[in-house]
Amino acid sequence: MGRPSKPTGQKRMLIGTRFDPDVFQRFTADASHSDRSLPHEVEYRASILAGVNEPTLQLISQLISRIQDLEKVTKKCWHEDLETWAAVSVMLSEGPIRTAKPLLPGEEAEIRAAIVPIREIYDRQCALVTEIASAGATVVDFAWPTVGRGLGMPPRHTEKAAISAIKDEKAKMRALSAHAELQNLDQLRAEAIQSAKEVMMAYAETEKLGRSLWQRITNDETRQRRNRGEEMRVDELVWLFVRWL
Repeated sequence: MGRPSKPTGQKRMLIGTRFDPDVFQRFTADASHSDRSLPHEVEYRASILAGVNEPTLQLISQLISRIQDLEKVTKKCWHEDLETWAAVSVMLSEGPIRTAKPLLPGEEAEIRAAIVPIREIYDRQCALVTEIASAGATVVDFAWPTVGRGLGMPPRHTEKAAISAIKDEKAKMRALSAHAELQNLDQLRAEAIQSAKEVMMAYAETEKLGRSLWQRITNDETRQRRNRGEEMRVDELVWLFVRWL
């Protein structure tokens, strides 16, 4: 007498599919390493991704690709080498997930409107620095002209002195004009940066809430393991130590 048949909803379903030779070879190697049969290996990996929406699937694919790139550089697996693990950890928080940040169409336009002026001012300042250099003077730090402020000197006093030493009068006047515009752009850039900070503040607060949510979840998990009498994991001990430094 054979085994009773399973209810319809519990029967295992058959899917016939073909794989490229490269994919088939990778599945075969994975099955060998995991000590699973080839069909079970395919089912295991498919079951992990079943039900995952397309954006999440694309993100996972990008993350896997970046992890493989990092492992090629270090020639070590991320779960066996601390340096590789650290690189992967940074990539997970600053890599593809950044480009996938959700923004409404209006929000993206608002952010671009706040940031574009900064870029335009920066590009113009680069051109002015090149013009001053062609006249025979060097701008020490055109991006953040703070040198001398602690001594009560006006900003950009060093390049102003270098321009004053130019012997060619036409070149000197051209450099002084560029220098004056450069100073004016310093103030405009500072105002543009402050404006962009105000626009970004709302998004920063939302991100902060999301990060606190994740921290709360992990803290709850740690508390539950401690209540069950389980020892703290090594990574939790390391994190506690790092926070005390």
